[in-house]
Amino acid sequence: LGPYNRLFDAMAVGRPVIATSGTDNADMVETLHMGVVSRYDIEEFKGTVRDLFSRPRSELDAMSTNAYGACIGEFNWKSEAVRLVEAYETL
Repeated sequence: LGPYNRLFDAMAVGRPVIATSGTDNADMVETLHMGVVSRYDIEEFKGTVRDLFSRPRSELDAMSTNAYGACIGEFNWKSEAVRLVEAYETL
């Protein structure tokens, strides 16, 4: 997954995501356990999609819950506004 807005789109609807390894998106996906990571390679991506769909429903549900939870709990406009105000207060 490339642009950050696509990652956020998936999080906002509570879906597991596939992120490109070596990116900030991948770090977030792995840290929050909200999807899987793949190299930027078409064959590996295909295998990653197959792997994701073969996982137990309970694991996919947990990834979905983690993605949505991060969206509403940490990565949203209200939280970003608080961070921005705090940053300006330290100037």
